[in-house]
Amino acid sequence: ITQRLQQPALKIYTTIDSSLVAAANGQLSADEITDNLTTICQHFKDDLDYRKLRQSFEDLPVIMDNEPASCVQDIVDKVVELGPAKRLHAQLVRLLTLYRVMPVTSATAERNFSIPCDESRHICDQR
Repeated sequence: ITQRLQQPALKIYTTIDSSLVAAANGQLSADEITDNLTTICQHFKDDLDYRKLRQSFEDLPVIMDNEPASCVQDIVDKVVELGPAKRLHAQLVRLLTLYRVMPVTSATAERNFSIPCDESRHICDQR
């Protein structure tokens, strides 16, 4: 489990998740937005425009219409409600898309999870 929780993909996934929810709830300072977006943009390299994404992060409480976000899906729902206006937040839409398709597990972790089953194959085969 420790190996799984320390995977780089899981770390960036949790950074994105916590940053989006905190920003949507107006709970990130300017410095925290800078730090988190720097980490996120460095991970995705040329896929995201830091300046435009920062503006969307700062606009998230307005996008949320001051309703609390308990998870990223709450944010996705509000962005979808924007309709064509979501083009104004294209970088946020891109980040949400990347977030939703990120693999947060690896074959190594899955293989490690399956080892107990391999050691007691007779039990697994009886299912």
